Amino acid sequence: MYKETSNPYVFKYLQTAIRGNGIPYVYLPKVPPHEEILDFGGKWQRQPLPPEWDDWKDVELYENAKIKKHNDIQKKRIEEGLEYQKMLPPYIHPKIEEFVDREWDRRINGVWFYLKINGKKTPVYITGLYYFILQWWNPSFEVHYRDTDREIGYWIEYWEQDPEAMGGILGTMRQYGKSVWLGAWALERTSRTFGGHLGMQGETEKSISEFYRDHVLYGFDRLVDFFTPKYDKDGKQKGGIDFVATKKRNHRLSKDELSDALNARIDYGGANINFYNGRTLTGYVGEESGKVVEVDVYERHKKVKPALRRRNGKAFHASTSDEISEKAKSFYTMVMESDYSDKKANGETKSGLYFAFLPSHHAYSYDQYGMPRSEENLRALQLDREAYSDNPKDYTIHCRQYPITIHEYFYVDANKCQFNVRVLQETLVRIRENPNLVAKVDFIWQDKEDGKVMYVHDTKGRFSVPWLPKDLDREANLVHDHGKDAGEYRFEPLNDVKFCIGVDPIDYGGSGSGGRLSKPVAIVKRKYDKMVDGEINANIKQERMIEKYNYRTGIPICTYDYRPLDPMIFYEHIIKICRFYGCKVHIEATRGQAMIQHFKRRGYGLFVMNRPPITRTSTRYSQNTEGTPASQGLTQTYTAMIAHDVQYFGHCYFSEPLVEDLLKFDPKNTLEHDFAVSWGYTMLAEMDEGESEESVEIDLSFLARQQFPKYETY
Repeated sequence: MYKETSNPYVFKYLQTAIRGNGIPYVYLPKVPPHEEILDFGGKWQRQPLPPEWDDWKDVELYENAKIKKHNDIQKKRIEEGLEYQKMLPPYIHPKIEEFVDREWDRRINGVWFYLKINGKKTPVYITGLYYFILQWWNPSFEVHYRDTDREIGYWIEYWEQDPEAMGGILGTMRQYGKSVWLGAWALERTSRTFGGHLGMQGETEKSISEFYRDHVLYGFDRLVDFFTPKYDKDGKQKGGIDFVATKKRNHRLSKDELSDALNARIDYGGANINFYNGRTLTGYVGEESGKVVEVDVYERHKKVKPALRRRNGKAFHASTSDEISEKAKSFYTMVMESDYSDKKANGETKSGLYFAFLPSHHAYSYDQYGMPRSEENLRALQLDREAYSDNPKDYTIHCRQYPITIHEYFYVDANKCQFNVRVLQETLVRIRENPNLVAKVDFIWQDKEDGKVMYVHDTKGRFSVPWLPKDLDREANLVHDHGKDAGEYRFEPLNDVKFCIGVDPIDYGGSGSGGRLSKPVAIVKRKYDKMVDGEINANIKQERMIEKYNYRTGIPICTYDYRPLDPMIFYEHIIKICRFYGCKVHIEATRGQAMIQHFKRRGYGLFVMNRPPITRTSTRYSQNTEGTPASQGLTQTYTAMIAHDVQYFGHCYFSEPLVEDLLKFDPKNTLEHDFAVSWGYTMLAEMDEGESEESVEIDLSFLARQQFPKYETY
């Protein structure tokens, strides 16, 4: 597969790269003569043992009984010091020997057979592993030939032979059968390796235990005897399989008995990152790696890599699409760093693995010969999606269950999303496909503190921006200095008509839910400008939503999410962007009091936005406070505003963390969602009554609709 031959093959179904072209060719053996190609009438058929098999076995038993009697006599004569005859080896029926040798050759080297493709019998090659699965492996259900599995076999054999690969990650739709591949590969790799050790891990110890029982042990218990290596029959194989000679009571194993055993092992462990750290592995199975949330699955893989390198071991990970947890971001990173088309100077991918994805339209249904009905499947899937066109959640659930692209494979679970899931998922795809969409910058004082602010490009910058003002003299640093005598209110913003900022600060010394270390987040919005994007109303917004109009205003244009050890550094970062954009900042007041006081001490009191009128609910007392405290009622208000914004402007969002957070946003647990909350405060900032009369009015009638569950008001 890896070494070049005169018979190259190009993948038709399997996508072996994420951004590039992937594996250009795999190399098949030369097509053998017609008489050496298996022919079952153009369709694969599992073959039973020869009808004479039991008769041959009876002859073996009879002959070996005579041999045992002869050898026992000779052993006794040796013990008595008498002359003895040569010991006889075990008898193997020549027909059995011929059959077993043939099957071992096919298991190791693969086989050619005739498959009917487009009505014509065509010779196709399957690898030894796939032959083993089709002919001899016995999962809990019947296995049929599928042409897509032929390619999976090619892909596995390729990275098995590639010295620069440490294994692979397979992505498929649910119920495809990836567990059969994982289980058979685990047994195949270990049962042919002297001193081998294959480890397995999954989401939890319980889940990997069930996988081992159902997909490794079940098939092993039903394996034909000539493919079953010696193993410890005294154990019940609950925790693994030991391929060692079985100890006999009051009998010490001979040297021959010990040397005949593989002395290999298959076992499994819990989700623990360090379970296989420091060990030596010849193989590793990562079952449903995309579901692992208790630990960082990519960090776990990095711990396993040294264990594999010691004996050139390989790892095989797999996860089905709708089993991938929305919290398993490290699995996404591991996949992205397993791109065959993106290798380091030493020829390896960053993870050492190769990712392959099988689109659902190639795996949805097959004809009687095992050929995928790809075009028919694609039409069926598209019709299903069209039926869900008015229901974004059901649409994205369908995409997640039956992904056609790699990006759909990573769609977030849409069941709990508060917003238009389809818009957000498609935006996330666009962002990930265009990594240069944003630049990293830092904002610094140009000459002196409290003077002009400028930006500098820095790949490690704290701010992400898709756009920056071109004319800095006219569009930036629009601030009036009232002089030192003005004290807390020395500096005043002059550009609120163009920009607004929302900040979700943090309480230093505290943490988020579950001990998560929160980050302060700030988001700058460029307010809608009809001089740039034209007049707007409900009809225009609807039309632009359909055509995916490229808005330049009315969208977020800067994000910040950095947690310095010194909170004063964070406060100063926000002061700089407030000065640069010349606008107020809307601060979540519950955890933002220290920040508000810092702004005032520095003379930036006028940059702190008072509570927007839309958030004031009391008629008994004034709520014209600096900043706005969090509350369930406030959350419902900005959740509705974000929903409206996502519907019409969400396709122009640029921030991956913001979009990801909106997809997972839970209004009842806002502590987990720094970006969504910050964006909510930015949306509310746009409603500040102090903005210029030139600003565009925003239709808030949608707030009256009961789009979301009601929460207790304050």
